[in-house]
Amino acid sequence: MALDLVNIKRTRVSSVPLSYSMLLYAPTKFGKTTFVNELFGERLLNIMTEKRLVVDNAAGIYISNYAEMLDVIEALKRPETQKAYDAISIDTVENLFSYVDKKVALDFGEDAVGEDSSIGFGRDYTKRTQVWFDLMKELESLPYTLIFVSHEFTEEVVVPKRSLTKKDANSLVGSEELKSGTAVSEYNKKVYTEDMIKYQKYVPDLNKKALGVVSKMVDNIIYGQLLVDENGNEKRVLRLRGTIQYQAGCTLAGVPDTVDFTPEAYRKALEIGLKNYHNKSDVKHFHASIKSKKLDYGKLRKRAALLGSKFNENNDMKSLLSMLDELFKDGTKVTELPPSRVQDLSIAVSKMETLAHEKGYI
Repeated sequence: MALDLVNIKRTRVSSVPLSYSMLLYAPTKFGKTTFVNELFGERLLNIMTEKRLVVDNAAGIYISNYAEMLDVIEALKRPETQKAYDAISIDTVENLFSYVDKKVALDFGEDAVGEDSSIGFGRDYTKRTQVWFDLMKELESLPYTLIFVSHEFTEEVVVPKRSLTKKDANSLVGSEELKSGTAVSEYNKKVYTEDMIKYQKYVPDLNKKALGVVSKMVDNIIYGQLLVDENGNEKRVLRLRGTIQYQAGCTLAGVPDTVDFTPEAYRKALEIGLKNYHNKSDVKHFHASIKSKKLDYGKLRKRAALLGSKFNENNDMKSLLSMLDELFKDGTKVTELPPSRVQDLSIAVSKMETLAHEKGYI
C-alpha cells in the first residue's frame, strides 16, 4: 500500500520517568524486587517465577511454566486489568526463559534443549529462539511499562593488553595482568604469546540470545552494584552507563553514570536526562503505543482487484502484467497468492498503486 512519508507526525518524548522500560540486574538479595515496587507503586503487577514477594502491599502472581505465562498475557489484555495496572515486572527473567526452554524441549522429546544431538540442524535451538522472540514481542505489544529483573552473572574475560584503550584500562577494578608466556590455565598448558589482561565482567544471568532480544527491547539496562570504600563501608549504587566491566545503558542522553540505589535517585537521573529534550509530552508512553501495521489479506485482495480493473478500463493490462511478471519470476499470479503469502500480496499491491499513479489511472 502507498505510504505517505512526508506528513509524518513528529515524535514527542515522554516526560514521565516511569514510561521507560528497564532490565534491572544485581547480586542476589540486593533489594531488586523492593526497588521496583517502591519505584512503580500500586500500579505495578509482579509476575513472579520465584515463590517470594516480601514487599508490603505488593500485587503479584506466581507462575511455574510457559503455559501459565500465556494465561497471564491473556489476562493482561483485559480492559479491567489495564485499568488496574500500567507496569509489569517479570521477576526473574532467566526463570521465564527456562520455562520456554522446557516447553520447547518437550516438543522435541527432550528434558532440555540440546540434549538430543540427533535433532538435525539445531532445530530445537532455532525454535527456542523463535518462541522467546514471539513471547517478548507479545509482551511489548501490551500497554504496560515492562520491567525485567535478573540476577548478576560473573564472566571471566581475558583480552590482549594492547586492545584496551586508556579509558577502559583505567576503569577496570580487580584486573590482573598476564605476561606473555603465562600458561592459559592450570589444565591448559598453552601459553599466551603476548601480554594479556584478565578481569571480571558482570552481566544479567540470562542466555545470551535471550538477553539480546530483551536488551534491544528495553529503554534502560541498569546494574545494581555493591561498592566498598577503603574503610570497609558498603554502599549500593545503580550503574546507568556501561563500561567494559559491566553492561548498562540508558536511552536518554545526559543521565549520570552512577546514582544511589534508591527510587528517588533513579527518577531524578531520568529527569536530568529529560532536560535535554524539547518536544516533550506529559503523557506516559508505552512501546505498545507504536502500532505495527497488520496486513489484512482480504482487504489487500480487494485492493488488488480494484487496481487491476483500473488497468483494464484503460486497455493497459500489458503494463500491469509485465510489472507483475518481473515481480513474480516464478509465474505466480496475484489472484493465486494464498494467505500465507500476504507479504508478497502487499508488495504487489504497493507496486500496482505506484504504476497506476504514474499512468494517471488513480
